[in-house]
Order: sequence, then structure tokens, then C-alpha cells
Amino acid sequence: RLSPMFAAEKMTSQDPYEILDVTRESSDAEIHAAYRRAVASVHPDHLPSLGLPAAFVPLATRRAAAINIAYDKIKRERNGAMAKEPSLG
Repeated sequence: RLSPMFAAEKMTSQDPYEILDVTRESSDAEIHAAYRRAVASVHPDHLPSLGLPAAFVPLATRRAAAINIAYDKIKRERNGAMAKEPSLG
């Protein structure tokens, strides 16, 4: 069965939370876990176990890049928000 991470709507989404299939209210740990699952699901070494031919490797590579970009955007957004909050110390 084709991994849900290859779904066409996820490939074209620009919302990083949608790409990782998490909500904006998700904790950092939940987002990190979703990132790890997403990357593992499109890793080229896993394609044969999914029954996918080698022709899917370029698609998997593009999908992995989109996942990495989405995760980076979320991390920067959250770290930037934390930097703007006044410190309590």
C-alpha cells in the first residue's frame, strides 16, 4: 500500500503543519515525532518494503525535502515566538 506521505494533496501543501500532519497546538515533542515518522515513511531504504519500485525514489527524495523544509519552518516559527516573549528570570 502506498504510504500516505505520498498523497498528492500533501505534496502541494504549503502549510508546514499540514505537511507533517499535526496541528498548531501540537507540542514540540509531538511535532518532532511526526517529523521522524514522516521522514522514515519516505526513506528510500523503506520503499522496497512498501512494495514500491525504484522509480519512486525521486518522488521520495522530493517528499523528504518538503518534510525537512516544513519541520525547519515550524522550528524557526516556534523559536522566534519564544525569543519575542519576555523572560521571567
